[in-house]
Amino acid sequence: MVKYGDISKDRLKPFDDDFEGKIKLAAKLAGANDKTATTLKWSNGISAKVVHKTSVNLPVFDETSLSQTVEFSSKDATLTSEFNKACTKFTGKWNVAAQGTTSEYTLQKAFGPVVAVANSKIDTEGSISWKVNAAFETKADDQTTVQVGGQVNDEFKPALALGVVSGAFGNLMFSTDLAKKHSSASLFPLTFLDFGYNLSVGHSAEHTSAKPFNAPSLVMVAANKCHTIKAKYANFDSQEAVPSVSLIMKAPFAFTGTWSHSAKKGHVFGVNMTL
Repeated sequence: MVKYGDISKDRLKPFDDDFEGKIKLAAKLAGANDKTATTLKWSNGISAKVVHKTSVNLPVFDETSLSQTVEFSSKDATLTSEFNKACTKFTGKWNVAAQGTTSEYTLQKAFGPVVAVANSKIDTEGSISWKVNAAFETKADDQTTVQVGGQVNDEFKPALALGVVSGAFGNLMFSTDLAKKHSSASLFPLTFLDFGYNLSVGHSAEHTSAKPFNAPSLVMVAANKCHTIKAKYANFDSQEAVPSVSLIMKAPFAFTGTWSHSAKKGHVFGVNMTL
């Protein structure tokens, strides 16, 4: 099963840029019964996350899996409750900060190969925004999967996404708002090169009527069992070009390091490590 947001997620943004320019250290502590896990994280301040998983009996759904997550730092606190029963999942998220309280609710339901998701958010002023989407995937052959999805939001603006995932020739994605903004991305494996890494090359770009090829990026990914190296050249057609290199290690501990350079920021380094 595939969700609408998953169709373009990995191919449109194949890099973990969220930690760029920051240092994140995290330590995970599992409880004795494996139902409770605590994560302590330092990134411009200390924060903690506690996850507790159990099962509860509800009037309609009978026995249902329940996951409760509490995250708190010096800036805010967040409570997330997730109910999961067979093909139905409901998530409620409440955040309290100095600016006010926000909440978010998501209902996900699978109907065979189709996954429908309804999401609503309430901001600090009480304004409500929502979006509804649905997606499905089907096998074109033994190695190729086609993914199709559609979405509409509270402004009744539609969007469509199409993804092709193939073990033979790679991954392709195209998304559009059916008006002005369109995006494409790709990642192709270079199977004919054998030097101990699985090598792939690809691109991501936006397309508008004013500029058919806007903010293009070239990517190269080299991966093996232990680590992955990603090189990216973003906005390569302008003076704001940003080259970057990331190293992602899986063993003996989770580690991600990145370097990038731009005319505005100069050299930027980032580290994300989990013990």
